[in-house]
Amino acid sequence: MVRKLLGPIIPLAALVAGVLLAVAVPDTTAWGKEGIKLFVAAFNVIAPYLILFLLAATVADHFGDKSRRRVLPLVFVSFVISTVLAAVYAVVLIAGFFGLPILGAASTDAAAAEGPSIMEHLAEGLRAQTVIAVVYGLFVGFTLAILGARTGVVGYVATQTRLTFARWGAFMLRILASVLKVGLPLLLFAAGLALIGAVGAAGDAAYWYGVSFALTVVLLGSFLGLYTALVYFAAGKDGVRRFGRFTLKSGTPAWAASSSMAALPLALESARDDLEVPEDVGDAVLGIGAVVNLDGSMIGAFALVVTAAVATGHVPTFAEIALLAIPLGIVLHGIPGVPGGFVAVVPPIAIAGLGIPPEAAATYTAFFVSMAAGPNDQLRSAANVISNGALAILVHRIVRATRPEAGKPAPEIRAP
Repeated sequence: MVRKLLGPIIPLAALVAGVLLAVAVPDTTAWGKEGIKLFVAAFNVIAPYLILFLLAATVADHFGDKSRRRVLPLVFVSFVISTVLAAVYAVVLIAGFFGLPILGAASTDAAAAEGPSIMEHLAEGLRAQTVIAVVYGLFVGFTLAILGARTGVVGYVATQTRLTFARWGAFMLRILASVLKVGLPLLLFAAGLALIGAVGAAGDAAYWYGVSFALTVVLLGSFLGLYTALVYFAAGKDGVRRFGRFTLKSGTPAWAASSSMAALPLALESARDDLEVPEDVGDAVLGIGAVVNLDGSMIGAFALVVTAAVATGHVPTFAEIALLAIPLGIVLHGIPGVPGGFVAVVPPIAIAGLGIPPEAAATYTAFFVSMAAGPNDQLRSAANVISNGALAILVHRIVRATRPEAGKPAPEIRAP
């Protein structure tokens, strides 16, 4: 238990150590930038394959289960609506918080104003390997689920392919989690070194971290408050009380471990016992949602993306961050919910989508990585699980309204 609680603190301590070393020995800031470039490049070589295997296996597994197939279309529609709602909510509030201009060139320099248009930036972001991997993963997953339902050779091959994808995805996920335990603190240490060279003082780095944390707390807290209101509208006071128990039982371990997937077993148990949703609904919403529906990560990503851009002197426009929601929304549907899972995946997409100059890319990544660690990561993970719990309630209510016989407990069979 102590190890789980200290887990999120270790990367943050590494960040502070990097900052202190850079203050004492200013020449080490160049090492930090090179370390960040190396880590991000290496991670983005592995990430597309992990996303492809894990996402394809998850989608195929759930769609291949006949007991869940009746609710899956509704589940995926709810995921799309939830993601769009989270993106719009984050973009509008963040744009208002920073006072971003609606249109026009970002405030870097005259040369940047004459550079590629925001549509070209969007196209560049959509060409990221991780974004393409998510699209392929969804396509392969649906294809395997359809073919796996057949009998004969085609169904057998599809089923074996799905199982192979699942084994490779689980294996790569374990490797990634082990690597991140060591690699994430090293990445944060490098970010601490690079930050001092960018802002010149540890106090400035702490200021921007505080801004990102406060913004994340306000955005996630108010968004979960909105979901609580929807739960009240759908299930009344009793539904809110049950949702509160689910929040404590599943949100707390997700917060402690900085991982939505680590809290999945407890979340599934609480969905059955506290939310009282049928197993097919709970497994579909929470099981798939742990991989493809991360509303907390979506909102938290926007808070970090824009704060890091402003900290590096690149003030984006409302149109830029609104269009960035497209590649971010796609890639966040495939990033595994492990500690630090999106730390190295989001910055390249944001740099391309916002048109961050190449000479500022390392500094931007240093700001993003430093702000993504510790409490911010914990809050995003907890919000991911909690928002999926609210979706489970809403989906269950819709299923009951459209098919009254659905969700009722099976009749008890007594021995004569």
